[in-house]
Amino acid sequence: MEEKTNTMESDQIAVQFGGNFSLKLQLVAPYFSRSYGLLINYKEGESEDAVKYELMVSYVKTIPEVARIFKIERTSMVYINDVAPNTTIDELSYQAGQVFYPLSVAVDFDGAYLEVHNREEIIERWPTHKRKLQEYFKGEAVERYLKLMEEVIYDEWSLNECFRKDLFISSYFCSIYKPYTSDLVVKDDLFFPVTGEGAGMSFETEQFTEPYLNDSGEIILRHKGTVKDERPMPEIEEGEALTGDYTARYLLSAQTKSIQSIVATWNPGGPVKQSVELLLFRTGEAEEQGSLNTDPHKAGNLVFLDGPEQRSESGISKMFNTLFGK
Repeated sequence: MEEKTNTMESDQIAVQFGGNFSLKLQLVAPYFSRSYGLLINYKEGESEDAVKYELMVSYVKTIPEVARIFKIERTSMVYINDVAPNTTIDELSYQAGQVFYPLSVAVDFDGAYLEVHNREEIIERWPTHKRKLQEYFKGEAVERYLKLMEEVIYDEWSLNECFRKDLFISSYFCSIYKPYTSDLVVKDDLFFPVTGEGAGMSFETEQFTEPYLNDSGEIILRHKGTVKDERPMPEIEEGEALTGDYTARYLLSAQTKSIQSIVATWNPGGPVKQSVELLLFRTGEAEEQGSLNTDPHKAGNLVFLDGPEQRSESGISKMFNTLFGK
């Protein structure tokens, strides 16, 4: 039995780590871009909302000793429960949010989001974008919404926080490119915006790297975390213990260490049963290091995300309002 096990292990391909068992991105600009399909399911009690869209992530450049720069482009409509924006407030929210894209973000060398990099471009785009919105949308509520948008755009801290509250940003640009122990495990606190009104919570997380590639030739990262209680001590002593948890599986390219897919689930805990699930998969063909690669396990055009049509009362406006903390 031992001989059979050893034979199976010898057939597996070991992950190629850097020094100190580190995972490091190996990208070349401008030849690296990836197309993805994204689905986020929000469940609270008996209520459920599903947000989905397609996007492209491209590596732009590295600023030595400072950050890496990535560009994010939405390549499809944003759908809520398989329905495109079809009310005035939903359309306004979606069209107003388009001013942010293409979005460039600065990321540290562990892979974590730092800040919006093209803020000046967004500010330059806003006046023309705002006039077009005002030509189509009328009313006091519209003007209040646009004023809120403008406050976020012109305030550097608010704009950076807006995208720190974006679950895709915090999941994709996560601190995964760093040294691991000889057991291929590292502990870290990770923050995710998975509670109401754009607030979030930290999870004390163990991150595991599998020593061998999977059958598709990908690196497997697994995260397992529990909510970190950051309340003041009197509140902790008087209140109930927090019971939230977080699990995730990242698949990375063996060559570039870039993200192939993410499957993650958060259960924030609390009196009302709630959970958030994020699914990110590559779609179609994408350039990698100057050559075209097609992932045969992923379907294009969000076919794998499709489901029955239904209309949520929350709509797309809830998603954007959450980003603004309102």
